[in-house]
Amino acid sequence: MPEDPNGTQWEKFEPQVDVSSEFREIAGDFGDPLEIVREAISNAFDAQATEIKILFEVRQIRGNTRLVIVFEDNGNGMTFESSKGPFWGLGQSTSREDPNKIGEKGHGTKIFLRSEHVYVKTQTQDEACESYCERPWESLGSNQMHRPSIRKMERWKEGKRGKRDFNRNTRLQR
Repeated sequence: MPEDPNGTQWEKFEPQVDVSSEFREIAGDFGDPLEIVREAISNAFDAQATEIKILFEVRQIRGNTRLVIVFEDNGNGMTFESSKGPFWGLGQSTSREDPNKIGEKGHGTKIFLRSEHVYVKTQTQDEACESYCERPWESLGSNQMHRPSIRKMERWKEGKRGKRDFNRNTRLQR
């Protein structure tokens, strides 16, 4: 460290991060609404899915016309903890060290935050859980953190390991 002729002590500090701004910035980096489809397919591929179903529906929700996108795959699913961490969190990718996987930064699923409602139902061989978040993009736009909710649930029939239901405002679609 450079010497201070006045003898003033150096103070170490930890830089701070505005978490809600970072989530919004990363979610906002995905400008093309089709990125949501690419991300869901990439996640299914990384989860070793052999089947992926994508359903687009236009529904009336709270008096507004909305595009609802439902993704289902038969991949390995997420545990309760990986749903809380890598899916809803930031920068917690579990694929970083695997060259055969697409995901690497833990940023991709943040495109789902550009939705009005996100619902995720998933299971592994040992457990199942569901989580949702209402109006995450609106929260982040108000400099508030999105607040997902999660709960454990009973496993359902074999073969259906993941379901993601994203209500998107049709204005975001091209």
